[in-house]
Amino acid sequence: MKVQFGPPAPLTSDSPRYCPPRGLAVPGPPHYASRIAADVETPQVQVLAVAAHELGHQVASVRFAGRPADGLLNEGVATLWAQEYVIAWLGWPSLDEAVRTFVIEGTYIPFDQRGDLVPWAGLTADECWARRDTLYGQYGSFVGFLSQEYGMEAVGRLWASMPPPPGPPLGPPSPDYEGVYGKSLEALEREWLGRLGTQDE
Repeated sequence: MKVQFGPPAPLTSDSPRYCPPRGLAVPGPPHYASRIAADVETPQVQVLAVAAHELGHQVASVRFAGRPADGLLNEGVATLWAQEYVIAWLGWPSLDEAVRTFVIEGTYIPFDQRGDLVPWAGLTADECWARRDTLYGQYGSFVGFLSQEYGMEAVGRLWASMPPPPGPPLGPPSPDYEGVYGKSLEALEREWLGRLGTQDE
């Protein structure tokens, strides 16, 4: 796998509508590549976490061969597999504890309000990254719940259930939670939060 380093991108009015990336994975043969946005001032703990996260995307592309997943599943798998480095970087005791804190502090983002990527408009770079960190922490904890409760094989079936763009009948594609788990994403979200003790299941 090829890893490239480059300076972090600034967040300006000319930026696209997404947060500036800290890293980017280009999975799939013939060349698996990742780009890490870092410079001499970037903390090593951040570089390690971002590199581990992007490696998670590469591993997922091999293990779950097929079309890319949506943001929740794609980023959730990568965050879960890189969790040791992610929690060290962000100062979280664990992904699950981070979600409990989000709920207590009122920063938890319900999945039906998430958007797959975070629009930058109206946010500073730090605010945009903080919101994305919250989402990725939630995604990683949720995928961890799915793998523990139902098995990673089911997560693989969920990944394989992704319809081709633009998704049925309109809007972005989404995995078939009902077909794989017999429950909607909303029901699984409630079950996961119930397991974390943040709400009744």
